[in-house]
Amino acid sequence: MMQLVYSTEDITVPRGGFRPGAGRPKGSGKIAPGSVRPCASDLIRARRTAQQYLDDLLNDETADSQRRDRAAQVLLSVQARAPVAAGKQSFVPPAGRKELEQLKAKWAGFGGVWWDLLRSEEERLRLEQELEQDPELKAWVLAEAEKSRAAERDMGGS
Repeated sequence: MMQLVYSTEDITVPRGGFRPGAGRPKGSGKIAPGSVRPCASDLIRARRTAQQYLDDLLNDETADSQRRDRAAQVLLSVQARAPVAAGKQSFVPPAGRKELEQLKAKWAGFGGVWWDLLRSEEERLRLEQELEQDPELKAWVLAEAEKSRAAERDMGGS
């Protein structure tokens, strides 16, 4: 068997100190006044929402056309997620894993035998009323229930 021997004496790596050509070039940190683009702090100072800022940017004829196009894309995606009915928040599944798991646990067993066994009558009525008030939530819950039933069928069939 071959044995490898390493020696730290052969390897020298410089640590810290001056290195020629390293760092920011001299004079590059100076920015001309007025050349800085608006940032989040400008929004806070002006007390405007991000959507108001994007609206203003979209309507600004002097702004770069690519920036205006990106603003239009963002506004369209925001409007696509807007509530369907006025004053009513539409259901959007949570983006975080923890929140999604909590939501799945809340509706676990919906439409099955376990739904009736694990929840009190009051809780079932309250949750079912919540479903009736939000059709998008109901569609999501029904889709999750179908996924669960399909997974049970697949496990039982093998």
